[in-house]
Amino acid sequence: MKYLTFIWVFFIVGQVFADCPVVSDQAENLITAHTNNVRGGEYCKYRDIVKTKNIEIILYSIEGACYKDTITPKGACGNHFTRYMTGIVNGKEIAPITVGGKGIFYTKNLEINGENIIISGLSYLSTDPMCCPSKKDSHTYIIDSGSFKEVKP
Repeated sequence: MKYLTFIWVFFIVGQVFADCPVVSDQAENLITAHTNNVRGGEYCKYRDIVKTKNIEIILYSIEGACYKDTITPKGACGNHFTRYMTGIVNGKEIAPITVGGKGIFYTKNLEINGENIIISGLSYLSTDPMCCPSKKDSHTYIIDSGSFKEVKP
């Protein structure tokens, strides 16, 4: 029993303190500034990253954003989360945009295909509970004039 308890504790500690996906310092600074600006908390293990020679695109989540509430500790203003996308292209920063979150779109995969940035995941049907979006969906973006623009089908 002691052995099983040790293994369980070791597994939990390993998950809590596991390394986060590595991004460039420039991207890390973008995410940190945005997280501080909305007064939320980021769980960096949920980052999705795609890198090519000149491009670094990151999906990340901010939880419990407090925005203008300066009394409540940052990241403690509810159980909602929002997914954002930001990036660095040829050394230039792309400002974060909202691409999903609780009740919006549950992002699952990030890829670059030519000029397109494709985020696939699940959308919510009107009958879906907040926990469980069920409709397979994808959103496509391009980089236009230094910002992300969604390409509508």
